[in-house]
Amino acid sequence: MISLKQIFKVRNLTATLLMLVLALHVQGQDNNDAARNKRVATTSGGWVSGGIYTSHISVGNNGISTLLTATDGQTEYKGNFGFIIPLIEQVEPNQAPIAVAASKSVLYKLGEALRLNGFDPDGDEIDFVITQAPASGELTASGTNKGRYTFTPNSNLTPGTGYADVLKFKVVEVNGEKLESEEASLPFTFNVPDEPHEITNMSIGNATETSKSFDLTLTDTRFNALYTVKLSYIDLTDPLLPKTISIISEDFALSSFTKGENTLTTSIGVTQAEHPYLFSASQVVIISEVITPKTGYSDDEVFVLENEASGSGGAIRNLDADTNLFSELDHDTKTFANQTSEDGLFFSYAAEKQTPENTPVAVNLYALELGDFDISTATVAITTDPTKGSVTDPVLVKTSDNLLQWTAFYTPVGDVGYDDSFEFTVTSASRQTSVTSTATVQVVDVNDAPTLASIDNQLINEDETGTVTLSFGDVDNEVTLTATSSKPSKVAVSVADGKVTLTPVADYTGT
Repeated sequence: MISLKQIFKVRNLTATLLMLVLALHVQGQDNNDAARNKRVATTSGGWVSGGIYTSHISVGNNGISTLLTATDGQTEYKGNFGFIIPLIEQVEPNQAPIAVAASKSVLYKLGEALRLNGFDPDGDEIDFVITQAPASGELTASGTNKGRYTFTPNSNLTPGTGYADVLKFKVVEVNGEKLESEEASLPFTFNVPDEPHEITNMSIGNATETSKSFDLTLTDTRFNALYTVKLSYIDLTDPLLPKTISIISEDFALSSFTKGENTLTTSIGVTQAEHPYLFSASQVVIISEVITPKTGYSDDEVFVLENEASGSGGAIRNLDADTNLFSELDHDTKTFANQTSEDGLFFSYAAEKQTPENTPVAVNLYALELGDFDISTATVAITTDPTKGSVTDPVLVKTSDNLLQWTAFYTPVGDVGYDDSFEFTVTSASRQTSVTSTATVQVVDVNDAPTLASIDNQLINEDETGTVTLSFGDVDNEVTLTATSSKPSKVAVSVADGKVTLTPVADYTGT
């Protein structure tokens, strides 16, 4: 016969097995409320040696309870036990974040933010880690949004030149397991911006009775690969017919300059045989101009050569004035036209300025008196406005008995290059004479980055296709549109006719 003690052991084992069966059953239907609330119960009894027994076992998803009663007719034995068990639940594994690589090189405009893309499939908080910095500059975190960086090119890069670079990054979880993505790349191209340069000095180098050299110095915060240097002077051999004579108008490579920390100096030689007036006149007005042809910046300065009696030496006096004297220097010799008084000793002039599109430029307007009249009270007025851009009223910035300088600011219009001009008139009260000149501005075309308007988050019904109309443009070039899906196996993406089409696979839901 089975003893009461053995009965207890058997019933305990039975209860445990029932508990495991129910737990596995509920695990397979963890989203089914009915399964979660299911209970398994059994009641039984029988004769044993020395008495009878009854038992009741109840097993649920949260625990087990057992009651066992046995009696030999005189004494009754009761026993019960219970405990709580956790359900065995299927836990989804934590997925690593995903870094989205750029499908094509990005045209980066300096000063804006480079944007890294990535996400976490589980919606966990993420951050971006740079694994390979650009080779040609430095990255700086931009703003409070993660994955935004500004790029600063190295100082030794040449302005007006396109460069290609790449940065690599990963996306990492901020909390929890801190899983990280695979490495992704963001290739980008950029143009190095130029800064305006300034002519700061001219001096006489080697000098003899038949030859001399002019040492021209300019300052520039970022050296260009090429500079155009122009040097000319006013020949007053016939005061009634003054002429501007070109000494040089050539391109100079950076290697031809003597470099300082932020200065460049070049030497320009002249001979008495080619330019006798530079050796015979006691004073000569010299006009210098330096242009960066790639980026469109220019500066010009007026100097006065004061010769020694022999013509072999002398000194350079800086008038601290910007001027090109004439807007055209296409020929070695050009007479003044509609810019002088009848005796040729009072005239006005302006520099031909260059400026990149969307960049205002200061245009200097001048009046020069080489006779005996005092022009310190002369006035200036814009008499013909520019045809495209706009110009401010001139402001007097330098005055003397024989030289006046006004500055007017010209503002380009639009995102294209073009030529423009305006006329100004200077009136001398002492002479009771007015002279009119033309100021010319060349706006240099700059390749602008294409634009794309921001796109709102899209909601697409399951098993349907979504379409987004893009708003984009480029004033300089044709635009090629591309689109990349972060889950190409789940959502296919295509671009045609300025629209993006999103096509999810069947029965797919998610982001």
